Amino acid sequence: MTRMRGECVLGFSRAVRDGAAVETGDAIEVEITLDLTEREVDVPAALTEALAGDSQARAAFDGLAYTHRKEYARWIEEAKRPETRQRRIAQAREMLRAGKTRS
Repeated sequence: MTRMRGECVLGFSRAVRDGAAVETGDAIEVEITLDLTEREVDVPAALTEALAGDSQARAAFDGLAYTHRKEYARWIEEAKRPETRQRRIAQAREMLRAGKTRS
């Protein structure tokens, strides 16, 4: 939720708007509840293997917030070519060792 032009607004993705059959600018009622479930990131096997051999990068990855872990996993998973995936994994390990995030 954010303030825009003096009003509190809550943004929704196109998929959510389409599912609710509403358009941008429509006034709707929503109920917001706190989600306490543990968020799990589906880590690509290649990244899991690379982190298993690098305790410093693994500790850094495990210490990241859910969103940052998800971004690393998505970045590597989206690589179409094996060479790109391997290059991204190597970059991820270096970035993690340096304490950097993807987003």
